[in-house]
Formats: sequence, structure tokens, C-alpha cells
Amino acid sequence: MRYPRFLRFHRYRRLMLLLGLVVLASVSLPAQTTYLVVRHADRGPEEPDAALTAEGHLRAAALAGLLGNTRITRIFTTEYQRTRDTAAPTARHHGVKPVVVPQAEFDALTRALLELPASGECCLVVGHRSTVPRIVRALSGLDIPPLGSSEFSCLIVVTRWPDGRASVLPLRVELPATPPAS
Repeated sequence: MRYPRFLRFHRYRRLMLLLGLVVLASVSLPAQTTYLVVRHADRGPEEPDAALTAEGHLRAAALAGLLGNTRITRIFTTEYQRTRDTAAPTARHHGVKPVVVPQAEFDALTRALLELPASGECCLVVGHRSTVPRIVRALSGLDIPPLGSSEFSCLIVVTRWPDGRASVLPLRVELPATPPAS
């Protein structure tokens, strides 16, 4: 099924609006720090260290594309392969080596994030379903709804100012649209 032209254009406009919001959020003023907090991309069923699925690799690439024009200066992941693989395309694009913080050391992660200098830093934090809301709370003092077990598209932009104020902007990392079969 082929979508009418106005619907395709509308989808393109939404994508450009989303990209614009992310770029605006990451163009930090000198006195603020921007954190891009995501859950790892779609994973397989293996435990405890499931690899990304094909769709997960596509979502990781979509994230890198979405963040392509941002000035990411740091990337944090956990020790799990799925978080490292989610961050890898973005890390390659920006030439940033991810810092691996074990998931069990949540306090060390939040301490490292809060100690970043408020000098226009923009960092990507790749966490897990249970840690993304906790990271957002630690950075902003604000709560976000818990993530569902199959929710992999959430991108939370947290902006912190030196006086402690923070804003939270929830976004989505959508997979590229596949053309309809003829």
C-alpha cells in the first residue's frame, strides 16, 4: 500500500521536527549540561547478556543518525553487550570512546554524570529498562513513567543548569520507514 503524498510529507515533517528538537536540546549554552538517556535497543531473549536483534541494530543506527549533528562529548554504557552495541554507531560517528560503568554501580554512574562540568557538555547514557527512569530522576529530580518490557524507542533529553534546575523532554527513536511492498 502506498501512502498518499501528504501523509508521507507529514511523516517527514514530524521526523524533521524531532531532529530539530534534539539538535536544539544538544546545542547547549555554556552553563548547561545535556544528557541523552536511552534504553538499549531491541534485544534477543538470551539471558543474562542478550545481543541486539536485527531491529535493534537498525534502531542503534537510527539513534546515531538522529544524533549525527549533535556535539556528543561523552558516552556512558553498562558492561552488557546490548548497551555497548546500542552506543557503538554513535560513538564511531562522534569519535568518542564509551565509558563502561557496571550496572550494579548505579550510584557511581549518577555521581559521574552529576560531576560533569556545566560547560556545554552533551552526553549519551545507554541504560536498561529499570535504570533509565532512575537516571532521569537522579539528574532532574523528575519522574518519568516506567518503561515497558518491549519499549526500546524512548529517548529522554535531560538538561541541567548550574543552579540545579532541570528540564526533561521525552522523545522517540523511530525505525526508518520501510517502503511498502509492491
